[in-house]
Amino acid sequence: MIKEVRDKDYLDRLKDLNLSTLEERWNGADLIQLLKIFKRFTTVHFESLFTLDCNNKVIRGHLAKLSKPGCQKDVRKYFFSHLWNALDGETVSSSSINVFKNR
Repeated sequence: MIKEVRDKDYLDRLKDLNLSTLEERWNGADLIQLLKIFKRFTTVHFESLFTLDCNNKVIRGHLAKLSKPGCQKDVRKYFFSHLWNALDGETVSSSSINVFKNR
């Protein structure tokens, strides 16, 4: 561990080292994986996990809004989709993973 931040708590260490929290890094990794699935960069079938939300009358951000059918609990229902649906259209339409990460 870096000696200067050894005695500080977690959030102060992150701030001093200019790092994001573990939860933010997990969410970023989840969004990158979702982009790979959505753009068919991987062998996972998109339709087996999510459906495009065609019932959304007010479209804000982008046209690729997701919904997770068959979920009984809100935790599973909004796990990926709330992060993905909050992105803007330019980010969702990225042509590559590196462009997506930069946006």
